[in-house]
Amino acid sequence: MINNLNISYDNIENNPNYIDRKSKEALLSNFYNYMKISEMADYTIIKYEQYLDKNIKYLNEKDFFELCISSWCNAEHFKSMIKRRGNIIFNGERLELEITQNLLANAMEKGGNVDKIKSMLVQRRRDINNIDVCIKLEREFIYKNDPKRFNAYEVPIRAFAENGWLTYELAKVGQQYFIDFMIDKYKITIPDDYVLNKWCAFCELLAAHSGNVIHDQTISCLPLRVQKAYKKGFYTYLFKNLEVEEKNKYLLQLHNTNNKPNVIKQKYTIFNYHRKSYYKNNRNNSDQQNNTYKPDLRLCSDLWNIVTFYM
Repeated sequence: MINNLNISYDNIENNPNYIDRKSKEALLSNFYNYMKISEMADYTIIKYEQYLDKNIKYLNEKDFFELCISSWCNAEHFKSMIKRRGNIIFNGERLELEITQNLLANAMEKGGNVDKIKSMLVQRRRDINNIDVCIKLEREFIYKNDPKRFNAYEVPIRAFAENGWLTYELAKVGQQYFIDFMIDKYKITIPDDYVLNKWCAFCELLAAHSGNVIHDQTISCLPLRVQKAYKKGFYTYLFKNLEVEEKNKYLLQLHNTNNKPNVIKQKYTIFNYHRKSYYKNNRNNSDQQNNTYKPDLRLCSDLWNIVTFYM
């Protein structure tokens, strides 16, 4: 399939400052095809990188922009292009590939996935190296996305969450977008069978980070599965904001319960193992002397989520 595309390399070599439109379109089409096949086990990302190195001198900044925002471009393809910053490209220029708001917005418009958006956001933080500026840009990125399109804010918010950057403010904005989306799109009662799992998971994620109290009348307009997801997330938020002693009290009550479902027993065992490991590896002498050390209980929220599911 790739070899059948006609690229006039002779024309490119004879006219180094000019590439005809058909040759450029064929070249970019080849790149898209290499992106597709690089996800196959027989090819991997190495095949794409080899083709990129061979043809990088025929690409300009605009071409790299188009490659990055393509729906076929994943996080690995993006990282491969970032690694080649500073390399000589078309007309003797050097590749910059700046992570701009325009690049992010177009990547989302073309169907950006969470992993690629995560990589783009991480790279921009490295480039700017100023947390205040980055947070301002990230806030603008969320606010400028179309609140009527679910994927337009679901993907970046998930990217923020997986990077550990989802703030109370962004989660609250996302929750309002999501509630408006659900009420506007589904003004009639929806059977639970038609509710997508990703809606429930997203609603739970937002409630767990924002703790935003939604009016009972608004909640009643949502499908039952979404209502349950919101409550699970809200309980997680409450649990995460308890003092360590209060969290330990709830976990102790759970530990002393004999009729725990197997899934809770397994999760509690995993949590206890990580808690002891963290305590052992991170306690230092000053903590021991001052008796001020508190173990990391980040896994509690995940455990509490499962507990509330069975309550």
